[in-house]
Amino acid sequence: LLILAAAEQALDDPEAALDAARRAESARPGGVLPTAQQALLHEYWLDDADAAEREWRKVIDQAVDSPDMAALLEAMRAQAMLERADRARGEQDS
Repeated sequence: LLILAAAEQALDDPEAALDAARRAESARPGGVLPTAQQALLHEYWLDDADAAEREWRKVIDQAVDSPDMAALLEAMRAQAMLERADRARGEQDS
C-alpha cells in the first residue's frame, strides 16, 4: 500500500495517494512510515500545513517506544519538519 501511495503521488493523484497511505496505516497500526507518508502528502502535495503538523506529531508519538531505527529516523525528520514550520510561522508573524 505504501508503494501504491508513492505510485499515485508520482501519477499526480495526491488524494489517491493519501487514501493508500491511510489504508497502509490501518493495515499496520502504529507504523511510522504510513503516517510520515501522509504528512509529506499533506505538506507538499495537498498544501494542508495543519494536517501535516498533526501527522508529524503522530510520527513522533508512534516512534517513542519503537525499537526500530527507521522509526527513530522518521521521528527526527518529523521534529525537523515541525521546527521548520514553527520558524516559518514566526517569520510570517514578523
